[in-house]
Amino acid sequence: MDIHILENSSFNTNKNQFDIYYKIENEIKKDKCIKIEDNLKPFIPYEYLNPIQTIFLKYYESGNCIISTPTSSGKTGIIYISFYKNYYLNKDFKFIYTAPTKALIEEKYNEFSLYFKSLFKEDKKYVDIKTGDYFTKKVDKDSLLITTTFDSLSIALRNNLDWVKDRNLIIIDEVHSFINSMGKFIPEILAISLERNIPLILLSATLPIINDLKDYIKSNLNIISNFRPVKLNKYYLHLTKDSIDRNFLKKMKELNITKANDIYILYILSQAYNRALLREKVIIFVWSKKLGWQFLKYSSLLNLKIFNKTLNFEIENNQNNNESKSNQIEIAFHNADLPYEERKEIEEEFRKEESNLRILISTQTLALGVNLPADTAFINIKAFYDSNFNINLLPSNLDIIQEEGRVGRFGLKEEGFSFRTTWSLPYNIKKNIDYYIDNFDSKLFIKKYLDNSVIYSNIFLLLLSSFKIFKDERLIYKSIFYKYLKQDLNEIAYYLIDLLKKWEFLNKDNELTFKGNLSLLTNLPPHYLQGFLDIYYLQNNKTNNYFNINKILALRLLLHNKNFNSFNDLYEKIEDYKTKFFKYYNFSKNEVIKIVSQVLEYLSLFELDPKNKERIEKGIWEYLFWISSIITSDSSFTKPIGEYSNLYLEANYLTWILNKIFKYYNNKDNEIFFLKRYILSLIFGCNPNYSILAKIKGIGHKRLGIIFKILSYLNIDILENERDIINYLQGLDKATNILNNNEKEELIKIKNILKDIKIKQNILR
Repeated sequence: MDIHILENSSFNTNKNQFDIYYKIENEIKKDKCIKIEDNLKPFIPYEYLNPIQTIFLKYYESGNCIISTPTSSGKTGIIYISFYKNYYLNKDFKFIYTAPTKALIEEKYNEFSLYFKSLFKEDKKYVDIKTGDYFTKKVDKDSLLITTTFDSLSIALRNNLDWVKDRNLIIIDEVHSFINSMGKFIPEILAISLERNIPLILLSATLPIINDLKDYIKSNLNIISNFRPVKLNKYYLHLTKDSIDRNFLKKMKELNITKANDIYILYILSQAYNRALLREKVIIFVWSKKLGWQFLKYSSLLNLKIFNKTLNFEIENNQNNNESKSNQIEIAFHNADLPYEERKEIEEEFRKEESNLRILISTQTLALGVNLPADTAFINIKAFYDSNFNINLLPSNLDIIQEEGRVGRFGLKEEGFSFRTTWSLPYNIKKNIDYYIDNFDSKLFIKKYLDNSVIYSNIFLLLLSSFKIFKDERLIYKSIFYKYLKQDLNEIAYYLIDLLKKWEFLNKDNELTFKGNLSLLTNLPPHYLQGFLDIYYLQNNKTNNYFNINKILALRLLLHNKNFNSFNDLYEKIEDYKTKFFKYYNFSKNEVIKIVSQVLEYLSLFELDPKNKERIEKGIWEYLFWISSIITSDSSFTKPIGEYSNLYLEANYLTWILNKIFKYYNNKDNEIFFLKRYILSLIFGCNPNYSILAKIKGIGHKRLGIIFKILSYLNIDILENERDIINYLQGLDKATNILNNNEKEELIKIKNILKDIKIKQNILR
């Protein structure tokens, strides 16, 4: 049954407006929003249910259901109502909530934990969490609700872990993300859940392919709505120099800012600043991290105080002291690569009504459900024609709608504002930009989805899941892939099965081997694991003490969730970086390029886009420059940026998976010293021959880079332990001629740290 909630519905507690207009088939009906009665109050923490929640409570009985309504329309309430309706009938009811990002799962875990604790008032764990940050954590299988990311849930389902057994319901949030990389495990989750008859509730703010999913999961109820509790006003800003105020352009000229893109960035910042002066909360959405950093860097020209601590550029020491007044407006850049603690600090500060952090720059990560509503959003949109003359948008249609969902603070403001901000569009696109944004071509979306190499990696893993569960490939043909690929899927499956047998992930009896089970346990696609083993254990003499070029490049394949594309200016001087690398390391250039090509061959096994393949290759080089100290010795940051800011988690993951591999291949003792060095290198961006220095308190990324430059200049190849550096303390000044002024200041601090260690060492003796 399809129910369409109409936009003329109302939900305003101040004005006592609670009318719901909705259509079932061709019949228009009218209802009132439900005021929560006493028997519902313990389960649903609201005074009234809004229109979407009311319709769900009234019409949902059991089975599969799809709810496609705007962000901030109350889909979280659906989770509470689902629990109420099921727990009322079955006191043993247990369910799973899953979503794409760790940030969203952490937020929901904290919210649901408080709710269930107040509901039952017992000292018992009713809610548990499972994400990639907790890969060795044991989940309480008796918890009523488990919150988990897509990747963790897929691992649990395919391996039939105890915490997914006997679950009565799975709620999948942001289900539309299955047609991009964020939801790459959704097809597997759906296929296994349907095969095991686990009821599904699918939640989405934007679902252009809802009819495909309705047919696939055979849903009993589909609630579709464009109604939102807070009115959204949409506007367009087509940025050209002619459309910008002359006084503003004059000011830009005085600041010697002449590039069009720089002017546009500052103009948007100025508009956001003006709205922040009116005490609005403003989000500036950007289509890339590179653009986000540019916005943040230029914000200082408007006297905005930068809230971020982790930056990829230097700011003047007095930049944030220009205005000591308590009402100085602050700005922050929120993206997935910030350290977790810093990202949470930004989120908490932005939520405070009285806070001066009133402008937030964000990538798509913020739009995926994290509860940070704003009064106004500036959504920067780039449009272009692809090689087939199809119109492409950055961000995509789906992302734009998701980002607009952040606008509107229910209970605080009665309306929100979205400025769809376009940059120098081709004329035909500019003329019809609203059409291209709001009208989905589902066939084109599916074509892009099928052209994305990510789906082949996940078909690979889905095949392994099928062989683990059934000893054949049937799960592939019961997945949504079959709906789109039909007979082409046969050819794909046969090719992948041949690889699985050739690489010995499957034995002759179609049973999974060690490698097959390891792939499923880690979500590591088979071609990445095979590439790692082929390159890591290749016998060669390409080593420089602990710097083994084969091993270091092979480990790039295990870091499959990282792109290593964080340094915006690196690719403009990539050849200079290569020159530096071969200057510092005595490796044959042809040999290194050969190994890079081998890694690229596995990483891009299914890559269909030459530009993306080029990006992957540059990412391999960036990773190598990071591990070899080239980046840290050439950068001014004090804290790592982008993907390098949270490599502690990746290091823990690598230690865990490598110990399993080394134990299986009976060479753990031979590898343990290299592994310890490498882990420090990965975290701190330092040559493994010197990375032991990272253990010294006060020696971080920047100082390790300086020490690397000095020790290389002094021809000191290796430090066996962190105290060895004391032997060279007197000689450090011999390299001051290769340091700039900032580095010389840092060297004084380094020497003081080392002198303290020497004093303590002498005392101990």
